[in-house]
Amino acid sequence: MFAQRFALTGLVVACVVVDLGQFAVAQDKPAAVPAGTWSPNWSGFYLGGNFGYGVASSSVSEGTSALPAGPQVTVSSANLNMSGFIGGAQAGFNWQATPSWLFGLEADFQWSAQRGSINASNFFVADAVNAYIRSFGTLRGRAGVITNDATLWYLTGGW
Repeated sequence: MFAQRFALTGLVVACVVVDLGQFAVAQDKPAAVPAGTWSPNWSGFYLGGNFGYGVASSSVSEGTSALPAGPQVTVSSANLNMSGFIGGAQAGFNWQATPSWLFGLEADFQWSAQRGSINASNFFVADAVNAYIRSFGTLRGRAGVITNDATLWYLTGGW
């Protein structure tokens, strides 16, 4: 039993030494790349993920009218502040039309834990307002210019 373990350990060490030796040889002589022949291609599909923290603020007011067609009188108002973690995924496609121009389309979907609440009260009314953002998504286009073969400057917009 001891001899089998010793032989197996020796075999593993030999494989690692041979592997490291090949790695060192590969590092000694890098392949020459002719100057000016490589440029990135930005075309194709992609997938991605993201996470972060979101903050939102909104003004909330409650009102009553003295007359059926009369002016609105504000009874109470407050600011609703929401915050929470967000995370999601995006997918898209880019098309490099020329060496310098790129067009694309991207969609994303986000899950959100943003929430907030206020308690608005005055002499007549006591209200609690709870707000949640559970999810949201976007669909947008992209148009950009590629500079220095490695930098993409773009504008994006959509729904």
